[in-house]
Amino acid sequence: MNTGATTILSPTIMLGGGIFLFIGLLSTFVYMAFFKRERSTDRVDRLGARNLTVKRKKDESPIKRFLSRLAGADQTGKSGRSRLSQQLIQAGIRHPAAASRFGLARLLLLALLPATWLLLPWTKDLSGSYYWLGLAVMFVVAYMGPNYLLRFRIAKRQDEIRRTLPDVVDLLVVCVEAGLGLDAAVRRVGEDMALSAPILSQEFRFLSLELAAGTPRARALKNLADRTGVEDVASLVSMINQADRFGVSIGRSLRVHSDTVRTKRRQKLEEKAAKTSLKLLFPLLFCIFPTILVVIGGPAAIKIFGLFFAK
Repeated sequence: MNTGATTILSPTIMLGGGIFLFIGLLSTFVYMAFFKRERSTDRVDRLGARNLTVKRKKDESPIKRFLSRLAGADQTGKSGRSRLSQQLIQAGIRHPAAASRFGLARLLLLALLPATWLLLPWTKDLSGSYYWLGLAVMFVVAYMGPNYLLRFRIAKRQDEIRRTLPDVVDLLVVCVEAGLGLDAAVRRVGEDMALSAPILSQEFRFLSLELAAGTPRARALKNLADRTGVEDVASLVSMINQADRFGVSIGRSLRVHSDTVRTKRRQKLEEKAAKTSLKLLFPLLFCIFPTILVVIGGPAAIKIFGLFFAK
C-alpha cells in the first residue's frame, strides 16, 4: 500500500498538478480582470475621452494592476505608453489591450511549456541531469521566445520601412512641387503607395487621419516617428518641423532629404557588399575548400600510398 501511494504522489505528478492549478487560477484571474466587463467600462471605451481614460486607469481592479505589473505592461516609456505597448505598435499591432494580452500569453506559455515537458511520457526515461536541463530549457524558451519573436517582427518591419522610404519621399516631393499642400500630399501618398510600400502607406494614412482630426502637425509627425521607430523617419519629421518653423520651402527641403536618404541607402549597400568577401571566408575555408582538396588530392594520395606502402 505504501508503494502505491508513493507512486501516485511522485514529485513529477505533484509538480505537474501544481502547474495546472496555477494555470487554472491565472485563467480565472484573467477572466475576472479582462473579460468580465461592466457597462460603465464599455461606455468609457466607446467614448474614448482622455479624462475618462485617466479616471479608468485609477479605478482599475487590483487583479488587473497586479497582472499588468507581472506581465511588464505597466512600464512607461518616453512616449507616455508602456514600453511593451510601444514595441507592439512598432511591430504593427495596435489593439488597445495588446500589451496586456501579450504579457498574459507569455505568462501562460511560461507555465504550459514546462508542464508539457513534465507530462510527456518519454521524458521520464531520461537521466536526472538531462531531465532537469530540458525543463530549464523550456523555461528559457517560454520566457525569451515571445520577446525574440516580437523583436524579429519589429526589425523586419523597420527594414521594409527603410527600403521603401526614398520612393515615398520622392512621391511626396512630386506632390508638394505640383502645388499640393503638405496635408494633401500626405493623404495622396498614403493612397498611391498602398501596393509598393504598404507599411508606410498605412502609417501615412494614420498621419492624414490625425491631421484631419485637428492634431497639430508637429505632434502628428512625432507620433509617426514613434510608431515606426526608424531613424530615417525621425530625421524626416525633424526636417519638416524645422522647415515649418523657419519658413523654408517644404519641397526643396524634401528633395534634399530624399537625396540624403538615397545616398545613405547606397552607402549601406556598399558596406554590405564590402563585407561579403569576409563573410564568405569561413564557408570557403571550412566547407568548400576541404571538398575541393579531397576531390583534387584524393586520387593522388591514393596512388602515393600505393607506391610507398604496397607489398
